[in-house]
Amino acid sequence: MITSPLLTQFPEIMHRFGDKNDEAPLEPLVSMHQVHGVHLHSVQDSKSQEVEGCDALLSSCRDVSLAVKTADCVPLLFFDPVKKTVAAVHAGWRGTVKGMANKTVQMMKQKGSLPADIRVAIGPCIRDCCFEVHHDVANPLQKQMLRWREVLIPHATDKKKWILDLQECNRLQLTEEGIIPEHIDVIPLCTSCRDDLFHSVRRDGDKAGRMMSFIRLL
Repeated sequence: MITSPLLTQFPEIMHRFGDKNDEAPLEPLVSMHQVHGVHLHSVQDSKSQEVEGCDALLSSCRDVSLAVKTADCVPLLFFDPVKKTVAAVHAGWRGTVKGMANKTVQMMKQKGSLPADIRVAIGPCIRDCCFEVHHDVANPLQKQMLRWREVLIPHATDKKKWILDLQECNRLQLTEEGIIPEHIDVIPLCTSCRDDLFHSVRRDGDKAGRMMSFIRLL
């Protein structure tokens, strides 16, 4: 079981970053039909459901699991221990370019959270050891992210490729919104490298399965 040392400090929540051997989270369970966008859905009750066209779930309901499915994309789990709000977020490279992490913090602020109170765990994903991208990814990231040079490195031998650090992209976006760096936990595991633990689209193609990560307010 993969958990965040940061989030584990809070007994009022349950969470887990999924691996290929995990069982489904506790019911009731709210999941998403993810579309690599930036739509956030506020969960108002504990009815199990799959939300269409959504990449982030936010809730203050107790005893309901908010789930995110990934297989190289970044799962992010948010918790505000003051307002008792949790969020589960999916951020692939498209969602990252569009500022999914930023938008989640902004939504939490609209609901009364202070950035200084929010804790975030950034889960396993394809890391910079394995994530080679082309200009179709690099160009929009350069246009949208001021600090792109910190996360996008030219390939050592192929001028048409870049190396992208998705976890650091999301960490920087969180700090831009006022999240304290010490309140961000990055799980340093690569889904593409660790075939013993994770599904990976980059490694396995269309046959890849999905991991399910979740957070639950108790």
